[in-house]
Amino acid sequence: MLVNAIASPSFAHPAEASLRTLVGNGYLVLEPDMTILFASQDVAALFERPGQPLVGKPLAVLASDDALAACVACAAGSVEPAHAVMRIAGAHGKRHLALQAARSPIDAGGRIMLFVSDITSQMRLEESWLTTRAAFDAATEGLLVLDRATLRVEDANATALVMLGLARSEVLRLNLGALCKRIHGDVPSSCQLPSSDGSATSIHEVLYTRPNGTGVTLRVSMHGVSPGPHCKLIVVLQDMSAHVQMASEVRDASGRCGVTFGQAAMGLAHVGLDGRWLKVNQRILDMTGYEEAELLAMTVRQITHKDDLQSDQSANKALLDRTLPHYSREKRYVRKDGTDVWVNVTISLARDGAGVPQYFIGMVEDISERKQAEQRIRYLAGHDAMTGLPNRLGLHDHLTKAIGRADRNGNRVGVVFVDMDKLKHINDTYGHERGDQAIMGLAARLKGQLRAVDQVARIGGDEFVMVLADIEDPADIAATVQRLLGSIGGGPDAIAAHCSIGISVYPDDGHDCRTLLRNADIAMYRAKRRGGGTFEFFAAAYAVQNAAGDADRVAAT
Repeated sequence: MLVNAIASPSFAHPAEASLRTLVGNGYLVLEPDMTILFASQDVAALFERPGQPLVGKPLAVLASDDALAACVACAAGSVEPAHAVMRIAGAHGKRHLALQAARSPIDAGGRIMLFVSDITSQMRLEESWLTTRAAFDAATEGLLVLDRATLRVEDANATALVMLGLARSEVLRLNLGALCKRIHGDVPSSCQLPSSDGSATSIHEVLYTRPNGTGVTLRVSMHGVSPGPHCKLIVVLQDMSAHVQMASEVRDASGRCGVTFGQAAMGLAHVGLDGRWLKVNQRILDMTGYEEAELLAMTVRQITHKDDLQSDQSANKALLDRTLPHYSREKRYVRKDGTDVWVNVTISLARDGAGVPQYFIGMVEDISERKQAEQRIRYLAGHDAMTGLPNRLGLHDHLTKAIGRADRNGNRVGVVFVDMDKLKHINDTYGHERGDQAIMGLAARLKGQLRAVDQVARIGGDEFVMVLADIEDPADIAATVQRLLGSIGGGPDAIAAHCSIGISVYPDDGHDCRTLLRNADIAMYRAKRRGGGTFEFFAAAYAVQNAAGDADRVAAT
């Protein structure tokens, strides 16, 4: 009777809200002596006891963890719910379970309701966040996080606070404009706000005045990122005082000692006001691949990447106009063999005793390896390591763009949720190596159905999502899925590729990524209930049926 009451749609006690939020997780009803009166069908799996009968058994058969016993005991002696987190050793490592125990609100016999939820992924995410936060605070460079829309500072690490000479509370009240007011001279006009794709603007050195009146030379770069729906601006600050001093010393020493100039580990050069190379050391020649005579017959412009020419011109003009004492920026040279090499250049201007410009002095550092590492990190952040497909982050970005394009053009977007039906069978029967081969094989077949505007991503162990963009008729989606099922329906890999497919369509089934993915997932489970190996379009009625499905199964018991 108690079980039927809990499962009944008319059950209106506040505990109902807790039960509904745990659909898909487990719950139990316990007698006062901690005997299990009722257990939902997935409780055994949550406690790594799949297939074991639990009703009538003591609670201790699930786990001997003190957190479990303490949580239930606390609830038995209080009218308030008790909460706890316990760890269990699972087949794939340790897992975390959230426990919520409360006395039954509809039974005076002292029975306890225990709700169980797997929070392993949330705990791992929290641990990852804490690690990232520690790295942020420990960085030797100053880091500021700004809202790109308002340019207001949202976060700053300790290094930035020291460089700026401000307390955290003071920094968080500022915006980019207020910080720029402390810069000696004008902010260079070539310093533009970056796009949100992670690229940096031209990098400049500025003299910043702290509130106590002291000055510091800072190298400032800005990077646009989009970690979610809101774009952020990452401002990186480097104290360049020592670097600027070193550049001055190298300039003086180069006039006194040609050996130092020629053997320096960093590229050094004198460049005429007309842009011609006047003097270069061996490191410059190694970077560019030219012989000394060849390079001295050329201009800097001739070996500069075409996309960096305008920024070079603006920065050099600032030196000649005395707007900047020197500048640093990242750019690309084109080597003799036609390949690009990323460098960081620090440029100053030599003047005679009367202040008349004589030539530019350049320090050049090869940063190609760092650029390659940054590019690799950006790639890994958005892609699945096994299949090379975009991951959930890459999927979200592509689907958002496809929705925006469809909204402008009046088209549709198909979201096709693909789940492998037999992966567990393959892993258990043939081993995980064969399971990995099945995953990669299906990924290849999915990619084979794509047009240039489409995308397929792997978002879970056996879950893939295809985004079919610029769709005019939903029948085109069905045709694509039919071709996919036909391509994987036969041959020796038929079992491995056997899958259930759910489809949602923008704007019919949702207007945002989360809704479209959820509805495609619901439709996929409809297809799986029909035996798998087929597809199902989402219908609004499915969402209601999906929410009521667990309650119906409990009532039937």
